[in-house]
Amino acid sequence: MNTCLSQQPQDVLSFLDTPRFGILATLRPNGSPQQTVMWWKREGDRVMMNTLSGRAKDRYLTENDRASLCIEDGQTYVTLEGTVEIDRDGVLGQKTIHQLAAHYEGEKSADERLAHDFSDQDRITLYLTPTHIDARGFDE
Repeated sequence: MNTCLSQQPQDVLSFLDTPRFGILATLRPNGSPQQTVMWWKREGDRVMMNTLSGRAKDRYLTENDRASLCIEDGQTYVTLEGTVEIDRDGVLGQKTIHQLAAHYEGEKSADERLAHDFSDQDRITLYLTPTHIDARGFDE
């Protein structure tokens, strides 16, 4: 399958554009996987995520930028494998966590979460650029 997200079939794009949790897999220094449930959002040909600076996934991705994100709904799923770019700009981190909260919980909740939960946090933005896409359970 084509590794360009924006050139996936429409049913795959619709699946990816509907809010669903994803499982992000990173690699620990010893090579074992570490998985985290994530909010994420497709932005063109890459996926944007957000986390607190210093968390395990941040540390592991700093050492090894390879990762995988699996999004599933029953027998239908998309797995994206690729590399992650970390943007440590705190202003951008606040903007992208708000975008993700709005995507998953709506604008009002996002505004409240930003004011009460996220505003004093050092947030960073993660961008996964796929080098391999595996989509299953779609009409071929």
